[in-house]
Amino acid sequence: MKKWLILFSALFLLAGCQLSPPSLSVKADGKALDVYQGSYCWRALGKGECADTGGPVHVIGEDKPKTVEAGSEAVLSFWGDPETLNMSLEGSRETVALTLENGKATVDLPDEPGVYLYSVSGQWEQGSAGYFFQVKVE
Repeated sequence: MKKWLILFSALFLLAGCQLSPPSLSVKADGKALDVYQGSYCWRALGKGECADTGGPVHVIGEDKPKTVEAGSEAVLSFWGDPETLNMSLEGSRETVALTLENGKATVDLPDEPGVYLYSVSGQWEQGSAGYFFQVKVE
């Protein structure tokens, strides 16, 4: 009985402790967009880990963006609630604070055709993480 109690306690503690940065998923125009893990620093179970991935162009490389209709909405989904969540468009100095409702945030994509590259950054109790995604608007 004591072994089961210890095992249950350990599993309960691990379930509440995210071992790596939360995953971000993005959907727009009914399509799942590719999301790329950027730099992060994360602490879990008394250990910390940092990774510097470089900028979005370096991380995404030659991958082609998925095409969506002009004026589409992008739905960003996270597991776990970040303390802060920001998004910016590459080449812009403007950063937009996002608010999650039920783990999701909705943002309007541009009306003008083109390829758009976004950076998303979040801050949690365990650390911070960055993500990138791109989309081609037609």
